[in-house]
Amino acid sequence: MDSYEINKDTVALVPKDEKTTIVYEVDNSFVINKPTLKIVEESCEYFGSSLEGRQIGTSSLVGFTHKVPVIIEESFDIIFFPTLSSPEIIFYNCTIFYLYFQVIFFQQ
Repeated sequence: MDSYEINKDTVALVPKDEKTTIVYEVDNSFVINKPTLKIVEESCEYFGSSLEGRQIGTSSLVGFTHKVPVIIEESFDIIFFPTLSSPEIIFYNCTIFYLYFQVIFFQQ
């Protein structure tokens, strides 16, 4: 696939190499022929902003400038956290992990 927008089912974006990304969704995984950061940039633009604008906004709210969470789309709580610096950067959806841990730890 050559195109992908991050959505509420996207769990993580993991670089396979410099030009391709493995996308993990709740029930699926596949390879996209784009770098991880490009998918994040295009997804921000798809939802009406830019990656730089999202990073600046988040930095001003939380007060730090490195590995800033990226709010891809706020009404669906699509918030991704970077784990490493470029080009090995991995993004994971904090909302899905939060919901997963709620189920595991609070519904026993």
